[in-house]
Amino acid sequence: MFECVFRISKDYENWSVTEYGSLVRGEPDAYSGFELVPEVMSTETPWAPVIFKIYSILGSHFDTATSQLSGTLVHVRPHNVDGDVWKVDEVRAILKDICVLDQPFTAMLPPSRRDNYYTRCLLSNQNGKVNKLCRFVDDVRNGRPEQLFGLLDQLETTTEAGKLFEDRFYYLNLKALPGGTIEFRFPPPAETAKKASHYILWVLSFARGCIMKVERGFGPNIRGKKNVHHLMELVIAGHRLLPASAKTSVKFLEPALYGHNDPPVLSLTDREKRELAKIKREKDALFASGGGIRR
Repeated sequence: MFECVFRISKDYENWSVTEYGSLVRGEPDAYSGFELVPEVMSTETPWAPVIFKIYSILGSHFDTATSQLSGTLVHVRPHNVDGDVWKVDEVRAILKDICVLDQPFTAMLPPSRRDNYYTRCLLSNQNGKVNKLCRFVDDVRNGRPEQLFGLLDQLETTTEAGKLFEDRFYYLNLKALPGGTIEFRFPPPAETAKKASHYILWVLSFARGCIMKVERGFGPNIRGKKNVHHLMELVIAGHRLLPASAKTSVKFLEPALYGHNDPPVLSLTDREKRELAKIKREKDALFASGGGIRR
């Protein structure tokens, strides 16, 4: 993970390095051994220029390509009088909506993001991973989510919500609760700042739409099966409530994210594979000797 420290280094030479699974532990998640983490952004400030700046800096030094495992993960934190901490009713609302809208939500995603090991839907028992929600999958997908809602309504704290899942590899990662963010983990590949910004805006709009229901005292429409039109009604409603600063540089909100197609899988030459293998061996040796920076 590379973290660009904007406030300290105006020439962007100050980078901190920490371990990342693909390079350090040899995990099967391609050679995408870095993430860019900008300083914390709020919907109250124009965040899109930060994204465009990051892409501009990268583009001036690197050729940007995407694979089936690349994308912009978005960590969302509410802006409220309680110190930007998630309330349990807000978390319940997001869980309810994303479960009720599970099928149109999944169908909208590129194939590589649909209920796989790294981004499982909340009702999934993918790869033998069982959580407390997956037993309601048939009822929910047939328009009968009452029992699921009953379980979620019993959650008294956001910590309890995080314990519904055994790991972070779902559409939503709740493991940073109670004090942290909710991570939305289903990003489409974003090789341009425009695509990354559009996806961020989509996520913020979805989360805002869910919170809106809590503020107005009503929950998801639970009658019957749901389609992409129901999903977009929620997203558009949330989009209207976002401050103007959150929409800077993003001209419109598309019905889906970026279509249903994945980019071609990156093809490496034998020489490039040998070079990457050498880099991995060197990094393994560095961390084994204690010379790497771990956090």
